[in-house]
Amino acid sequence: LNVTTAITVATSNIGLSGVRISPQFLHDGTDFIIGKPLIVKHKGKNATMDKIRENANMTYSLINKSIVSFSKMQEIPIQYPVPCFCNVAKRIGIPKKLAMAALEDYKMEVENKLLSNALELYIALTEVLSYAKYEKMSDHEIDDLKETVGRALSINFSDYDIPEIEWHMKKDKGYVFHAA
Repeated sequence: LNVTTAITVATSNIGLSGVRISPQFLHDGTDFIIGKPLIVKHKGKNATMDKIRENANMTYSLINKSIVSFSKMQEIPIQYPVPCFCNVAKRIGIPKKLAMAALEDYKMEVENKLLSNALELYIALTEVLSYAKYEKMSDHEIDDLKETVGRALSINFSDYDIPEIEWHMKKDKGYVFHAA
């Protein structure tokens, strides 16, 4: 997997009202969250530059932890890649239209393989971010989608690796897939 590590720092005076520091990977021009962001609220006694620096320094350990976690994901076999992709996408709340577009790419990737793994599936899920840009979603919507995709890091992929697709697939849209 060819990735670059990155840290995103975002501030907001509305909604979050704080500084959010997010560890991320960059892969094929798309950045995706690899762990929970660290947040320092703008108000209260913890709202100091020292606290922000402390959180920034903590992202290094989060990135290292994520690298180890990603290595372990490579060891989790996925026997039913297409149903698992759909089931995970539904579980974490990826919009169906984006998931189906990314699924087509994933199907081509796993077409001639006997097995996939959880890391390949997660990387395939991140492709929804590229399709979101293509659909001209706002930056805010894409940031929300990054967090949605990031939820997949906290689930047990094996629980969703079943031959059945839990997501209702519309036959008239061509979205009927069958496990091998």
